[in-house]
Amino acid sequence: MLEAEAQSHAEDLQRFFTNENRFEFHSMVGHGYQGSICRFRYKDEARVRELVIKRAFDDGLKAVRAEKRYIDWPSSGEQAGSDETASRLAHNDLHYGNVLLGEPPNDFEHLISPILKFIDFGSTRKRIGAVGRPSGEQTNISDIGFLMVFVIHLTLTSPNSGTGTPPTIQFQNESIQTYADSLVPFPEGFDEDLLTMVCACMAADISKCPSLAYLDTEVSRSVREKTAAYYGDKLEEQDAEIVGLWHSIVYEASLE
Repeated sequence: MLEAEAQSHAEDLQRFFTNENRFEFHSMVGHGYQGSICRFRYKDEARVRELVIKRAFDDGLKAVRAEKRYIDWPSSGEQAGSDETASRLAHNDLHYGNVLLGEPPNDFEHLISPILKFIDFGSTRKRIGAVGRPSGEQTNISDIGFLMVFVIHLTLTSPNSGTGTPPTIQFQNESIQTYADSLVPFPEGFDEDLLTMVCACMAADISKCPSLAYLDTEVSRSVREKTAAYYGDKLEEQDAEIVGLWHSIVYEASLE
C-alpha cells in the first residue's frame, strides 16, 4: 500500500513538471513514502536542477490543494489583490532554516534585494481562528516578525528574552505589548515605521497584529517613497551599499 502511494506521488510530480510550460522534466532520481527526488530545468536556463520534494499528509495536503488559488502569486505579474479571501493556511514551521534567498532578477521589485522563498510546507494546516486562537494569517505574520528581528540584528539570537512583562509600543493609535523586546526602545539608525511594524507583527495579543493587506500596502509604499534621498542620502541607504550588505551576508557568512 505504501509503495503504491509513493509511486502515485512520484507520477504526480512528473506530471506537474511535464505540464507546466516553465519547466522541462528530465528524470526521476528516486521516490519513497516521505518524498521524491527529480531532475528538471527552467526552459530559460541551461543548467539542470535536482529537487527534493517532501510530501505533505492528511488535512495539510488537502488544505493546500483547496486553497491553491490564494497562495499562488498572480501569473500575469499584477499585484496580489488585498481583497482576496484569506486562505487560513498556517505554515507552522516558519524559521530561518526554511527560508531561501535567490539572485535578484532584473526587475523593479528586486533590483537591490534577493527573492525570498519559504520552503517545507509539510506541517501546513488550515487555521480558521477564533477567540484565543490565531488564524493562519496571524500565525504566519507573527513568524515573519521573528524572522525580521533576526535580519535587523543580523543574529540568530531570540528576539524575546522570555522574562518580564512585554514592552509597549504605539501602533495605529493604540498601545500594544510586543514580544520583540530586543527592539524596544527602538535602536538608533533604523526606520521607526519599519521597527513599529515588526513589533506589531510580534504583538503579545496576536489579534492586534497587522493584516497581510496592511503589510502589503505599507511595505509597497515605503519601497516606492523611501529612497536614499528620503534618508538624507546616507551612505548605508544607497542601493550599492544595500546590495553589498546582503551579498556579504549570503556569500561571505561565517561557517563557525
